[in-house]
Amino acid sequence: MDIVTCHCLKCQSELGRFRNSWNGIGNTYFSPVHPPLSVNGVESTGDIYEAAQGSQIEDSLLQDLACAVCQHVLGLRCDSAPDSHLLQHLNLPGSEGSGLLIFYFENL
Repeated sequence: MDIVTCHCLKCQSELGRFRNSWNGIGNTYFSPVHPPLSVNGVESTGDIYEAAQGSQIEDSLLQDLACAVCQHVLGLRCDSAPDSHLLQHLNLPGSEGSGLLIFYFENL
């Protein structure tokens, strides 16, 4: 399987390396299918908050993910989700405590 290196679109710093296999969540959010090979340029930022009601990920607790260098928000980290929830189903083996990473892929 191909390995991809992800970079921040704002500052071009390396965010991490992943196997190129992703779960789509809605139209613009994606989560890696396999545990990351490395994630050294991403950090959780801000308060943990509840997902929007009526959304595909409602009833979960989220926190923004940002580039460690420029603080540009890249996506979300799922802090917790109820049993049998979409985000529980997508949670990666071995990611307990770190949460599911959900990236927003945008075009600049």
